[in-house]
Amino acid sequence: MGNRSARQQALDDIEAQDNMSLEEPVLQCLPPVLTDLEVASGALFWQGDRWWTTQHPTLPAVVMARTRPDNAGAWAAIAWDGDGAPGVRSHLRDVSRQTATLIAAPRIVGATLNAPRLQQRVDVWNLVQLDCDLPVHVGGTTWKGHAGHIAGDVATITATTNPQHADVWARLRWQPAGTPGQPNQQRHAVATAGDRVVDVVLGTPAIGEIRLQATLHICEWPRLQVAWAEFDSQVVLNDGATHIDDAFDRRWQEGRPEARPGIQAGRATDQVQSPLCWPAGATMRLRAGLRVTRRTTDDETVQVEARATIDGVAMTWTATVQVPASAGVGDEVQVAQVAASAALPASKVQCVDAMRIDWFMQDADAATWVACGHTTHQLYVTLAAPTDDLYWTLLDISCRAAHGRTTADTVVDGTFNAFRGQIGDGRGFRRLGDGVTMRYYGEGANTAQGVEVQSPRGILSNGTGSGRCGGWARLMAHTMALHGIDVLLYTMDCSALAANTILHVRNFTHDGAGTCTTPPYTHKGSECTKLDGLPGQGKTNPQFLFGDHAAVYYNNRIYDPSYGVGPEADPARYERNAIAGLGSLGTAGNRATFFTLADGTEQVKANRCCEGFFVEAMPAAGTLDQVALPFGRAGADLWNHPYNRRTRAAGMNPPPAGTTLYIPRSWAPNRLMLTHGTRPP
Repeated sequence: MGNRSARQQALDDIEAQDNMSLEEPVLQCLPPVLTDLEVASGALFWQGDRWWTTQHPTLPAVVMARTRPDNAGAWAAIAWDGDGAPGVRSHLRDVSRQTATLIAAPRIVGATLNAPRLQQRVDVWNLVQLDCDLPVHVGGTTWKGHAGHIAGDVATITATTNPQHADVWARLRWQPAGTPGQPNQQRHAVATAGDRVVDVVLGTPAIGEIRLQATLHICEWPRLQVAWAEFDSQVVLNDGATHIDDAFDRRWQEGRPEARPGIQAGRATDQVQSPLCWPAGATMRLRAGLRVTRRTTDDETVQVEARATIDGVAMTWTATVQVPASAGVGDEVQVAQVAASAALPASKVQCVDAMRIDWFMQDADAATWVACGHTTHQLYVTLAAPTDDLYWTLLDISCRAAHGRTTADTVVDGTFNAFRGQIGDGRGFRRLGDGVTMRYYGEGANTAQGVEVQSPRGILSNGTGSGRCGGWARLMAHTMALHGIDVLLYTMDCSALAANTILHVRNFTHDGAGTCTTPPYTHKGSECTKLDGLPGQGKTNPQFLFGDHAAVYYNNRIYDPSYGVGPEADPARYERNAIAGLGSLGTAGNRATFFTLADGTEQVKANRCCEGFFVEAMPAAGTLDQVALPFGRAGADLWNHPYNRRTRAAGMNPPPAGTTLYIPRSWAPNRLMLTHGTRPP
C-alpha cells in the first residue's frame, strides 16, 4: 500500500463501491433514476451540498452518481451539467483543483436522470503565502529582526489564502501554535535571539496538504555592518527576452545573489547584484549604508574604511560617519560619496569575477580596526570610454576575452578569439540575462528576418537567440564600441552579377558533370550535396545560401564572427575559402530545393548551381583568344567551356561585341568573384 498513490487508492475504493452496487437486482420494468450524488474522493464534507478541498496541480475531486439500477446502462443515461470532466467511468466526474474558487462561486457538478436533478458544490482553496511583520525579509520564507527592537517582542505571521475568507482561515493549522491575532494571523514571542520555524498547513493527507513555512530569524549584531553600496559605475543594461534594456542600479545590496555571470539568469534585474564597469584609468567612487548592530551610548564620530586590491593596485575609500546614540539596532547610517585613493590601471582591460571590498570601522581605541563585512562585485574595465550601450552579455564577452590587453589591436584580436571558440553545435555564447544560447542561423532556412536577427539588441532579446550575418557582424562591432574602438562592416554580395544570383557557403559539392541546361550553371540542386563545412556560432550547419554576407573590418583585416573565420588580410583568399560556388534562384516555381539535415534543421539550396565564374564582355573587333589570354588559356578553351554553351549554340565565333562571356572561377583563383565593400555598422 505504501507505493500506491492517493488517486489510485481512491479509484480502488470507488470500484469496490461499484462492485457492491452491481450486485443489486436489476429492475428492468422501471426507468433508471438518480438516487444520490456525492464526492467520492479528493474533498471533505463542509455543509449541505458543499465540499471543500485544496488546490492541486493534477489530482481532481471525484463526484460519483448513484442510480437505480446502479449499473453501466443507467450511468450512460446520466445527463451531466456544470463543471467537471468525464471520469474513469460514466458515473464519475473529475472536478479540477488546479485553481482556487471564490466562496460565492464554487465549482458545481449537476446530474439528471429522469428527474430530479442533484448537484454537489466543491470549493477549492489555496494557501498562497506567509508574511511576517519582522523588519527585514531576508528572502524566501525567512524574516529577521533584532532582539530587543521588535515591537512587543512579538512577530506576527499573516497567512494569505485564496480566497481570503474566514471559512478558509478556520481550517488553517499552525505548528507550533502561537497567540491568535486576526483570523488569519498568529503572534510568536521573539524576545531572545534564535530561530523560530512556524508551519502553516491547509488540508489533510487524504485530500492533500498545502504547507508553508516561515522562519523567524532573531539576531543580535555587534557594531556596524555594511548593508549596501552604490557606485558611480557606467550603467550596465541587462539582456534576454524579458529584461532587455533594464538598467542595473549600480548597487550592491545585502541579500541579493552575488554578481557572477550565469547565476542571475532568469531573475529580475533589481533582484541581483549590479555588474560594475569603468573605463581604464578611472577613479572609482562609492557611497554606502551601514547598519547599526550594537547601540552606542554616546554620539560618536567613527572612521570607516573600505579596502580592495585590483590588479595589484591597493585602493582605500576612507570616510567618517556620525553614529548617534539614538540609532537602534537595525538603524542605518550612511557614508557620503568618496573617491578611491588610487585609480584603475590605465589602458588595460579587466574582467574580475569576484572583486572583493572589505569594510572596517575603527574601534574606540582609535587603533584597532573591526570588520564590518565585505561586498563582492562583478567588475569590468574597458580599454577606453564606451561609445555604445553597455549590454551585460557583450560587456562580459569582450572584457573576459580581452582581459589584460592594453591596445586596441589586441583587444579586437582577443575578443575575436572568443567568437572563434563558440562555433559548432553544443557551443555558443549564452545570454547572461536569461541563459539562452545565441546561434548563427539556428533555425536554418526558417530563421527569422528583420531587426530581431540583424541587430545586437535583437540577438540579445529574441526568443531563439538566432542571428543572421549582419546581426553577428554588428554584435561584434558593438563589443568593440564598448572599448571605444571603431570598426567597419565588411560586405560581399552578388550585386554585380545577374538578378537572383546567390552564393553557397562551403562545404557544398557539385557532383559529377551535372545536367543543368541553363548556362553558366552546370548542376541542378539535386546534383549537389551539402556537407559539414564552415560551422557557425553555436551551429555546425547553419544556413549556407545567401545573396550577400557581412563581417567586420578593422585595421585592413576581415573578421567574420558568424563563422569565426579570420582575421584575414586577403579578400580573395577569404572569398575563396568561404564560398563553394554560385547559384541562381531562377524563376518562380523553380527557384530552390528545401531539405532537412540529420540534425533536423531545414535548409535550402538553389536549383541551378556551379562552382563560380567571372563575367567578361566580348570586346569590339576582338577575339576569344584576347579574352582568354589574361587567364593563361586559349580562346578555344573559353568557347568550349560548359559555362558558355549558350554563346556556342548561337554559332558566331567570335561572338558579337558585348556578348557576355563566363570565365571559370578556377582560372583566376586570386580574383574577386563577388562585390566587396565596407561601411559603418
